[in-house]
Amino acid sequence: MYEVNINPFVRAAFEYERTPKETNIQFAYDCRLFYIQKGRGTLTTDSGKFSVVPFTVYYVPMGERYLFEAEETLLIYTVNFDLVCDFSKNFLIYS
Repeated sequence: MYEVNINPFVRAAFEYERTPKETNIQFAYDCRLFYIQKGRGTLTTDSGKFSVVPFTVYYVPMGERYLFEAEETLLIYTVNFDLVCDFSKNFLIYS
């Protein structure tokens, strides 16, 4: 066994709520880790459909579409990261 140091570059980390009425599809411009603090629902990605339950971590790789569908309001902690450490790619777009 050997140790590998991957040093992920964290672009953003935040908390947000997804309500049952929200149904917009997202695109992962970088890798995403989602920690579900509360709520239930489903996560649909290009790779499949998964049940979302509290105290669980979900990974969505860069380049995949994803959709959280909440049966009850979801409290989600999100970390957006990559392994490039390149500041020239500004993927954080706020409107």
